[in-house]
Amino acid sequence: MLVLPKSDWYDFIAWVEITKTTHQQRCRIQRIVGELVPNAEVVFDQDAGSMIRYRIDDRPSGKIIALSGYDVPSVIADWSDDDLRERIRALVAGRT
Repeated sequence: MLVLPKSDWYDFIAWVEITKTTHQQRCRIQRIVGELVPNAEVVFDQDAGSMIRYRIDDRPSGKIIALSGYDVPSVIADWSDDDLRERIRALVAGRT
């Protein structure tokens, strides 16, 4: 049985919550991009650390449609779907 000091458990629980939030927000981004940009693929930056950064690619041509900045997953979680939709629209404006 693994026994960790209390402070390590708190760190572990915080890490799990951050990972869960990041995954949930990536799924939201993929869903909304799918609604707004047909034939698009969302590619997440795996080197963004605890932040979310992604690009939107056009599948048929392989060209980059848009590139996001770095966002904090918990901040994205606070946005409504409509807010996130508007931010993604702004990213791809004039490029689709």
